[in-house]
Amino acid sequence: MKKIILLLMSILLITGCGAKTLLTLDLDKAKKDIEELKIKDDYLYSKLDYVTSDEIKDTYQFETKYFDEFVIAMPKIKINANMYMILKVKKGKMTEAKNELAHFDEKYIEQWKLYLPDQAKLVENKLETQKDDYLIYIVSSDNNKVLKAILNSK
Repeated sequence: MKKIILLLMSILLITGCGAKTLLTLDLDKAKKDIEELKIKDDYLYSKLDYVTSDEIKDTYQFETKYFDEFVIAMPKIKINANMYMILKVKKGKMTEAKNELAHFDEKYIEQWKLYLPDQAKLVENKLETQKDDYLIYIVSSDNNKVLKAILNSK
C-alpha cells in the first residue's frame, strides 16, 4: 500500500498536479500578423492607429489602468469601424476590466449609429472573448480570422 501511495505522489509531483499553463501572447507579433491579414486581395485592416492610454481615455473615457499591457488599434480614417483590442488584465481586475470594455462598446456603437449605420452593424457583430488573462475585442468583416492570428501569436 505504501508503494502505491508513493507512486501516486511521485506521479502528481512529476506532472505538476495537472497545473494549467496560462496563455502568453506576443502583442508585437499579433500586431504584425494582423496587419498582414487579407480577404481576397484586400488587407483586412488598413491604415490603423495604435492609440495610447491618453488618446483612448480622451475619446471614449476608456481607462487602461486595469491592464498590464494592451494593443488598441483604431482606424486612422473614420469611415470604417474596423478595430481591435488585445488587453492583458491585471491580476484580480477582470470584473473592472470587463465593465470598462462594456462601457467602451456602448460608446463605440453609438458613435457609428450616428454617422454610418452600416458600420454600426459591423460593431454589433463584433467578437468579444476572454482567453485566460486576456480580453479580446474585434470589429472586422472576418472576426474569426483576426482571433486566430491573435491566438497564434504566442
